Amino acid sequence: MPQIHWMKRDVTQVFILTKKLFLEPVHFESVGANLTTKMGLPVTLTCRPLGDNPIRVKWSLDGKPIDFTSSR
Repeated sequence: MPQIHWMKRDVTQVFILTKKLFLEPVHFESVGANLTTKMGLPVTLTCRPLGDNPIRVKWSLDGKPIDFTSSR
């Protein structure tokens, strides 16, 4: 694992800081599942991505972004 070490020396103390130089890829706790409901009823979709930040999730339907500011 690559690391950066930084040392500061003074009369009484030595400090060593280590920083990770890699990101954990985004992955999900569970796999997707099919969801069926009657037309017009509300549906709740859950997405819990895991990994190092920054993580962005985009929802789409038939290749088009979903507009969460309006209901259909």
